Amino acid sequence: MIWQCAGVLGLDPGPFTLRELVTMAEARRSDNWDHTACLLAALCQCHSDGKKTFYASDFHPFEKKTKRKPTHSWSELRRAMKG
Repeated sequence: MIWQCAGVLGLDPGPFTLRELVTMAEARRSDNWDHTACLLAALCQCHSDGKKTFYASDFHPFEKKTKRKPTHSWSELRRAMKG
């Protein structure tokens, strides 16, 4: 497990404890998913009919699923961007 975590992190495991390596590997995986989940949410929103709002947490496997109410509708945001 030490070598697996070190491989994910791309570093020498020597100066770290197993607990530190596991924590760093989990953080790296979560950070990578932050980026991917944002892209997926944006793509789904672009290709949707506008009736559903997509959030990054909908696609992030490490985020807890919560019900969210949008603060603004997409039509309001489009109007604001057009000026």
